[in-house]
Formats: sequence, structure tokens, C-alpha cells
Amino acid sequence: MRLAWPACVPILFLALQLRAHRAIAMHRPTSLSRATSFLWSEYEDAYYLWEPLEMLRKLTLVGYVLLIPEVYDMLRLLVAILVSVAFVVLQLVCKPFKRASDDWLNVGGQLIVLCTFIACIPLQWCDDADCTQMGMSEFQASLVVLVFTFVVAVIIFVDLALAVTVVEEVSAAALEVMATT
Repeated sequence: MRLAWPACVPILFLALQLRAHRAIAMHRPTSLSRATSFLWSEYEDAYYLWEPLEMLRKLTLVGYVLLIPEVYDMLRLLVAILVSVAFVVLQLVCKPFKRASDDWLNVGGQLIVLCTFIACIPLQWCDDADCTQMGMSEFQASLVVLVFTFVVAVIIFVDLALAVTVVEEVSAAALEVMATT
């Protein structure tokens, strides 16, 4: 059962959404489209299938990469970085959410995950001998990487939140000016 879930649930969600496609596209709710609305209601109509894709991304990052043998730990990290980069680019190009703030917050979250994976690269290179030559234990090296990742993540998140706020305020002001003229 543990092996079936990661493969079957995204496929099941995809099949349900494809079955409800006509009702979703025509905005004529059926019992199936209402029951599956948690999968598609936050997305633009053209991207109603985004949720199974997002689930596949998450499952790949936390599960499927573990199918790569542990001796290839750097390959696991590389695959996770490549998947993360691909989905950040896809998110930026498609902007699937109905609300722009959701798009940007999702990008911010994905960038934080990407920064975490990138910050893990030195940890993969740092075995006990290398760390002791630099005067640090493996724990200290891990702590430095963790703090660095946290600082970068906070900076990215704050910058994105500020940018989203500014864009929304400017858009609201522009709409207000248009309404008064």
C-alpha cells in the first residue's frame, strides 16, 4: 500500500479532473466538479490540472529521489535541484493561480526549497576529514549551512511579500484612478 499511494493518488486526481473537465471549463457545476473543486478552484481555468502536477513535484522531492541509491547522494541532490529549478521556471511562466499574490508566494516557497537544496551541496562535500581540516565539526558545518539557508530564505520571502504588496497597491491605485476618470 505504501508504494501504491505515491503513484496512484496523483493519477487518481488527474483522472477525476479530466472526467470533470467539461463541467469545469463550461462553469456548469456537476456533483463531480463540486467534489473535486479543492483540486482546481484556486487556479486559472487553463491550469485546472496544476494540482496533480504540484503533487508530483512534491512527491518527487520527498519520495522519488530516495529511489536513487544512497551511494549516489550527490545525484539525489542534483535531481532535486533540477526538479526545483524546472518548477520555479514553470511557475513563473504559467502563473497558474487566480490571485497574483498566490503565484508569487508559491514562487517564494519554491525558491526557499531550492536554496535549501543548494545549501546542502557543501554538506555533501564535507565529510569528517574535510570539515576538520577547515577547523569545523560536521555539526558546525551543518549549522552554518542551516543559518545561511534560513537567512537567504527570509530575505527572499520578505522581498517577495513586499513586491506583491507594492504591485497590489499600485494596481488598486490605478484602478481607483481609472474609476474616477
